[in-house]
Amino acid sequence: MFGSRAIRYRPRSILRLILISYLVVLTPPVLAIAFAVGYLEVLFSQGRTAVYDSVRAAQNGRALVEQVTAMERSALQSVALGDSVFLQSYLRSREDLLGSLDALHPLVRYPEFARRVESFRDHETSITRRLQDVAMLPTVEDLAAEFDGLRAQAREILDQSSLVIDQEVRSIQHQSEQARRTIIGIAAIQLPLALLSAVLFTLLIGRPLRQLRRAIEALGDGMFTRPIRIQGPRDVAGVGQRLDWLRQRLVDLEEQKAQFLRQVSHELKTPLTAIREGAQLLSDDIAGPLNASQREIMEILSRNALQLQQLIEDMLNFNMARSHRPALNPRPLDLAVLLGGLLQDHKPALLSKGLRLETHLPPLRLVADEGKLRIILDNLLSNAVKFSPRGGVLWVDCVQQGAEIWIDVRDEGPGIPEEEQERIFEAFFQGKAEIAGGSVVKGSGIGLAIAREYARAHGGEIEVRPSIGRGAWMRLRIPGGSVG
Repeated sequence: MFGSRAIRYRPRSILRLILISYLVVLTPPVLAIAFAVGYLEVLFSQGRTAVYDSVRAAQNGRALVEQVTAMERSALQSVALGDSVFLQSYLRSREDLLGSLDALHPLVRYPEFARRVESFRDHETSITRRLQDVAMLPTVEDLAAEFDGLRAQAREILDQSSLVIDQEVRSIQHQSEQARRTIIGIAAIQLPLALLSAVLFTLLIGRPLRQLRRAIEALGDGMFTRPIRIQGPRDVAGVGQRLDWLRQRLVDLEEQKAQFLRQVSHELKTPLTAIREGAQLLSDDIAGPLNASQREIMEILSRNALQLQQLIEDMLNFNMARSHRPALNPRPLDLAVLLGGLLQDHKPALLSKGLRLETHLPPLRLVADEGKLRIILDNLLSNAVKFSPRGGVLWVDCVQQGAEIWIDVRDEGPGIPEEEQERIFEAFFQGKAEIAGGSVVKGSGIGLAIAREYARAHGGEIEVRPSIGRGAWMRLRIPGGSVG
């Protein structure tokens, strides 16, 4: 459902669709990277704080031990000598100790550490209060014992700071592992999303372009009956509308061309028939006997009238083949018999040029339209005879290849240049081939075009094969079974 809704979305232009695709495809990884960077930044900040607190805890823990020792020395001297100067020294050392305790304040988030610091602070406050009160002044022995206990507490704080450092390290490791899992999870989610988005937008962008390509190929192949509808961005859909307008114009032009050919052919046939009949009457001496020169002129007239009639019929056949798929009347045929009859029809031309015929015609049967298959093979044989040099060899071979029958016609003529091998099937194309002696062979230029249309109507094809030595090699491939 999501894909169908996305495909129905029609942005204004394919450029905008491409920009949207980049935005959609890149958004998940960009967000993932931003999240990972932010997460790592928080982690690094916590790590820096933890390291700083750990270092400070170690430094201030050691300082507590040293400061307790300095305070003990001043306190004992003050009690023993009763001199207030030593008491003032004690109080200055105490300020340093209180500063060290305040520096440990960030670590009081650990309950055990906080308890030990608070106990140390209470003990130190009690000692100071007794030193400052003459009535409560302790003896040297008691004071030494008090400071021994306070120093022991300071060492416990130092030891506890090491445990705090270990806890901080484990916490950082845990958070790092959690960050790694989170980033991997985000990547595992966003990668399929990015791939899905890429596939989706590939369809959105590629689908109208493929439709355009197919529409243009259909126009190039002369398929004008199917309307062109392009679904996609508005600018591409607009191109599709212009292509459909072009298709309709081509349909109109094809119809006008067909109508023109029909009219011209009809108008030409009537006077041409009169010319042929008149020439035949003169040749039959109806208007009197003809001398040799007159009879030669009449033969030239009859021959050219017949050639013109054949050209008109070829034009009509070609127009019918291009306007719609030729109707077929298939029936079972013996290919060897059909080719044998055609070769017999071409025997005068073969004898006149002294051509030697090499054939391989095994008994093959197929289902095809006999008339149209005859036209195909007649065109191939006529061209081979026409371009063969005098005294040359003409090969005609048939073979069954899987579900197809291949019919090969080869000659020893000038061959077909590579750049013309596809163009010879275009209507009215005249190649530059010359036979021996330098004369150029001329024809109507639509025989092979009609032959290919009829071959394709049978589901087959005519192709130019790479020549073996000199000459042209044409192959008709046609299904060996029934035609559809």
